Amino acid sequence: MTSQMATSAPSALDDKKVFYNRFLLIVAGLGGLLYGVDVGIIAGALPYLEATSGFSAQQLSIVVAAVLLGSVISTLFAGLLADWMGRRSLMALSGVMFVISIPMIALSHGYGPLVAGRLLQGISGGLIGVVVPLYLAECLTASNRGKGTGIFQWLLTLGIVAAALVGAYFSYRVDEVAKLGNAPRLLAFKDSAWRGIFWVSLPPGILFVIGSFMVAESPRWLLRRGKREAAQSALLRSRSEEQANLELREMEETRASEHAKSSGNSKVKDSLLRRKYVIPFVLACIILAFNQATGIQAVHIPFKGTPEILSDIMAGRIEMAWVPLVSSVGPIRDGKVIALAVSTPKRSATLPNVPTIAEAGYPGGEFNFWVGMLAPAKTPREIVARINSELNKAMQQPEVQDRLAKLGAEPMPMTPEQFDAFIKEQYEELGKIMRAAGAKPGSTYARTTAWWTCARPST
Repeated sequence: MTSQMATSAPSALDDKKVFYNRFLLIVAGLGGLLYGVDVGIIAGALPYLEATSGFSAQQLSIVVAAVLLGSVISTLFAGLLADWMGRRSLMALSGVMFVISIPMIALSHGYGPLVAGRLLQGISGGLIGVVVPLYLAECLTASNRGKGTGIFQWLLTLGIVAAALVGAYFSYRVDEVAKLGNAPRLLAFKDSAWRGIFWVSLPPGILFVIGSFMVAESPRWLLRRGKREAAQSALLRSRSEEQANLELREMEETRASEHAKSSGNSKVKDSLLRRKYVIPFVLACIILAFNQATGIQAVHIPFKGTPEILSDIMAGRIEMAWVPLVSSVGPIRDGKVIALAVSTPKRSATLPNVPTIAEAGYPGGEFNFWVGMLAPAKTPREIVARINSELNKAMQQPEVQDRLAKLGAEPMPMTPEQFDAFIKEQYEELGKIMRAAGAKPGSTYARTTAWWTCARPST
């Protein structure tokens, strides 16, 4: 359930609240910076580590991959940890782990301690990549949420660039020492060079830890734990009293509604195939798949429907959105939004000039939203075969194909057996995406292929 934000003019914030909102953005940015450093720091250090450590190629590969392994492991449990110990506490813990990992790596004199330090660094990066965007989504006001996500992603990229620049600086220093012709001194300098590259990443980690202790806990997490006064205090640090009270009431209404549905003997039996569950689930899967394919840490902001999404993207309140082509083709043709890519393996006949996600430079981000007809499990197979045959015939009719094309859709005729196999394949693919992203599937959906477009505001 998604609460609507107030649209009335907000009360003016005092200087202290304005400073705190900016401070939140800085802390979030430092989290992105650490995540980028996690990814890029090894590239500059590896040549000197290889020259001085005596490790085999296999051992060096494990040193490089340890960060990715740690990130995968921590991502699986990041959501559970954030729910158990709180968003701010997990941010601080991940920062402390990052800070500890640096001396473990830089002072290591052996294969085991180095791998352990890299593994710990990866675990911290995986936690940061999940908890910081989650914290931003729950703590920032609606007007700052997109800005916070943008700063996190921008500084993530900056972290990778900064790691490359640090590597370039030490490369220049190594070349200067090499010109002296002193082999023992060159070897010693290379050994100190790869250690120094890691030491340089320590200060932003310390700043992130300090910042994490100075910000308030997520008000939504506090309210979920029954700490209403603490939640209100957290809201008042960044909002006016009017805004804080309004958001607190909305959170309480949402919590009460969820509690009413999940408690008691009269459980609400709501079909998971209803539109209000299917659309958010599909959008979340698309975002998770895109995150995995591109490395971009996008934050999923839930909406009640596509019209609200298009309204906010045309107003510039969100940076990017995945929307069904059938709903977005009008604003795209009117120039109100710009289509960046379609999520399907081939271009849409409706928008032939818009590239696919793979053509845009992100292979692996393909995603089809499909619709199909299902029958009860005990339906006789001859009836299923008859319905399937008639549906496939109908989809071959010129008027039906023309109507589908205008909607940005494409027929996918299959036999019942092929459809069964297709559904199983989709469950497996979506399951991999959600497990890798640490998501908890709360719904499922059950054949015409529809096209999804990635759009941004028109400039």
